[in-house]
Amino acid sequence: MCMRVSPTDSGNSGILFVGFNQDYGCFAVGMQNGFRIFNSDPLKQLERHEFDIRDGTGVGYMEMLFRTNLLGILGGGNHSRLASNMACLWDGIKQQFVLEITCATDIRGIRLRHDRLTRLHRTDSRTLLQAIL
Repeated sequence: MCMRVSPTDSGNSGILFVGFNQDYGCFAVGMQNGFRIFNSDPLKQLERHEFDIRDGTGVGYMEMLFRTNLLGILGGGNHSRLASNMACLWDGIKQQFVLEITCATDIRGIRLRHDRLTRLHRTDSRTLLQAIL
């Protein structure tokens, strides 16, 4: 379960995204200036990272890999570091991006499993049908 918030709707909170990990034990909050990770029960902040404003800061979508240090991140907000066609894998221990994937079209979401990383695109079915035929 996740929730995206439009930057214009988020008011002063700066929240762009809220989503749980696969076992609902943690949830991630993407913000205009970085992200935060919380334990669900008991409620406790586990990680907080704020990006440098010069590099761009917005995190519009996140996917945690269970309770590991790996996060799939898409840019968002008014000051996004990442283009809409780029997905990144963040290593919480190294505190840096360890993988960047750039695609020809916009990436709408990202899913992580222990053996696979999947990116989601919005595609016009007519264009896809023409490409197949």
